[in-house]
Amino acid sequence: MEIFEALDATECVHSAAALAGVDPKTVSRYARMRDLGFSGTARSVRPKLIDSFVPKIEEWVERSQGLVRPVQVRVEPQCGGVGAAAPLNG
Repeated sequence: MEIFEALDATECVHSAAALAGVDPKTVSRYARMRDLGFSGTARSVRPKLIDSFVPKIEEWVERSQGLVRPVQVRVEPQCGGVGAAAPLNG
């Protein structure tokens, strides 16, 4: 049984947790999120360190016709704390 479905049926955190097979703290957290208007299944997207380099990495992979894999690319720090992507094989 789903958490929200169990909570709506029982209106009790502990009973809903037993029905859904989860911890009561999880049911409580989901109930709080739903009351605030958040979806229980949606996740926020956080930026990754590599995001600024993805276009250059994709260009290398495309230009090499797949011979350079994204795993073969490293980021080298430069002045000012900004990194530069470079292929490992030169």
